[in-house]
Amino acid sequence: MKGSPIITAIHILLTVGSVLFLMCTTDKVTGPGGSETVNTYAMVVISEDKEPVHNAKVRFIYSEQWLENLQAGKEVTAHTFLSNEEGKIAIDKEQMPQKYLNLLIDDENSGRFIPHFDPSGKTDTVVLVAHAFFQGRFENPDSLPKTVRLQGTDYLASVDQVTGKYSFSGVAPGSYEVLTETNGRYLPLAQIELERSRTTELNIEHSDSLPPVYDSLLVLNENMRPAENARVRFVDSEQWVKNVQTGNEVAEYTFLSNEQGIVILNEKPRSTSYNLVIDSENEGAFIPDFTISDESNDTVALLYYSTLKVLFENSDSIPDYLFIEGSDYQAESVLPGEFIFNTIAPGVYRVFTMFDDSLSFLDTVHLLKSDTTEIVISNTDLEDSTGVLIDDFNDGTRDNMLVPELDLGTWYIVKCNNVQVTFPQSRETDTSYIPPEDALVTEGAYEGRSLNLHYNVPSEYFYLIIGSQISASENGLEGIEAVTFRAKGNDHLTLRLHGEEGDNRDFPQASFSVELSSEWTQFVVTPDRFHIWDQNSENPTWESVAGRLQWISFMPEGFGDEIWLDDIRLEGVTLGDLVE
Repeated sequence: MKGSPIITAIHILLTVGSVLFLMCTTDKVTGPGGSETVNTYAMVVISEDKEPVHNAKVRFIYSEQWLENLQAGKEVTAHTFLSNEEGKIAIDKEQMPQKYLNLLIDDENSGRFIPHFDPSGKTDTVVLVAHAFFQGRFENPDSLPKTVRLQGTDYLASVDQVTGKYSFSGVAPGSYEVLTETNGRYLPLAQIELERSRTTELNIEHSDSLPPVYDSLLVLNENMRPAENARVRFVDSEQWVKNVQTGNEVAEYTFLSNEQGIVILNEKPRSTSYNLVIDSENEGAFIPDFTISDESNDTVALLYYSTLKVLFENSDSIPDYLFIEGSDYQAESVLPGEFIFNTIAPGVYRVFTMFDDSLSFLDTVHLLKSDTTEIVISNTDLEDSTGVLIDDFNDGTRDNMLVPELDLGTWYIVKCNNVQVTFPQSRETDTSYIPPEDALVTEGAYEGRSLNLHYNVPSEYFYLIIGSQISASENGLEGIEAVTFRAKGNDHLTLRLHGEEGDNRDFPQASFSVELSSEWTQFVVTPDRFHIWDQNSENPTWESVAGRLQWISFMPEGFGDEIWLDDIRLEGVTLGDLVE
């Protein structure tokens, strides 16, 4: 039948098997080298004709952890011993393997596989029988795995990438599950029974006989055991704000782990802009900007849950919902003004509020496993929910600024060659591009840090531009009620909103000039105050160009020599209005 494996048994006469006697004791026994040891477990390997077997290879293989160790690139063999000339193996009591391990023994021509071997403390007799042989071929050259493995053992065969052939020799007889491996991803192929002195052949005729090769994850709990039925979600971080504000699902892909803790990603996330969120009973994990490995399976270890409580003191300022940025965690008020996230993976999060479909940043929290974090929000903690902070240039993660939210880059500072710029920090060369971090200072700042430039111009014809992209929406800056910023310095400063600059400089722009002083001043520029320019229109208006404006820049004018900037905001819009 098409797609069915062909299994052929061929009888081959091999050597006589052996008998293994396992004697577990705490008496004195003779160990390797003839020395006497106490408190050891002793094993004696003898052949079927009761002759000692020298150099019998005894391995204890992880059984329950076998696949996860492979997926994580770890050893599958817990302990390995060789018998001495008397066929004896002395195992220190501290090293004695536990009963959850498989026992695998091979000498030159015979072997034995015992799943979940239990060292009971009594005398155990195990008969080693002649080795079995296992081979086969993958006949479709376009779908060749790299290796074939027998589950629960260290038996491994490479697949010839030209002929598709693979071959095992010297395999202990027994029942095995056959797995294929491609780029570190293991998939079951067939269940086989290998008999002594026989060759079993497993040929795969068609590519559709093999399961499709998908990316996968291995999910382990806090005790490093497989986490079954873990709910795995991929959340698009770039679209998170937009999806929350429009009421769409933020988790684009959802999977469940199987009993081995493996998650088969039969739908591969289309980009790397995904956060990974996992929950399993009382454990979870949150990994921002998770990238699936191309070479091997990824392993994620879960941690015990955290709890987050947020209490709003002002009953008139209670939001509709709270959201954890970049995840599908959200909370409604269980009591007036009280929000509780009972089961949330440990991590550092940004918390957002939702007022009447308007999303606003609230606070940053660091949640520890098995811990409860409580935040009390007073009236002074609440910010206007109908405005967006573009940047305040403060230290740390700068959690509430818009520029990293858009993931479009940071501020740029450029100048012409005849402008000389100096900074509090020393610079080796004066280049036309200035790293923004070089211009952030604390002394003299409005609050925390502010952007500060000292410059010298030889004439009034020069340019010095501080700018950034502030909208990635197809609607540009439609809907803003004002641009506000704080500044100080001398002479004049021009605020400019514009479209993407091109070679022909035909982008629309809106500009407004303010006069600076030595004291910090907040400027509020409403759309009706801008001077509008559009090469494609004789009488452009704010309404005609606003949808094409995506950038903001500040340009010193006149013969000044210093500029300070801070607390740059857009009023009347939300984050969701400015993302794609």
